[in-house]
Amino acid sequence: MARSWASVAALVLGLSLLLGCGPGAASKPARASKGVLLIRCVLDNAEVWLDNRYLREVAELKGGVRLGPGVHRLEVRHVDYHSMYYEVELAPGERKALDVSLARRLP
Repeated sequence: MARSWASVAALVLGLSLLLGCGPGAASKPARASKGVLLIRCVLDNAEVWLDNRYLREVAELKGGVRLGPGVHRLEVRHVDYHSMYYEVELAPGERKALDVSLARRLP
């Protein structure tokens, strides 16, 4: 009897994974709903901060950044330039480009 319940449980788990309603299924729609933000800046070594966390330099983000839908705070920094701040809103699956222009600091 215990063996038949184990067989049924294994069959149900296998079918749920096959049909996409198992434990890993929740991550698929969330990944598909992410958007892409492309950051364009002539200063390849400018730092990109996203939601108050260091992300990477602009040169390392040529393919863009995958972000969940909603509002994100973006900061672009460079030691010789004034930082720029942006609030960017992405819809699910949206692709958006942001052109960043930094003003040079006075000596």
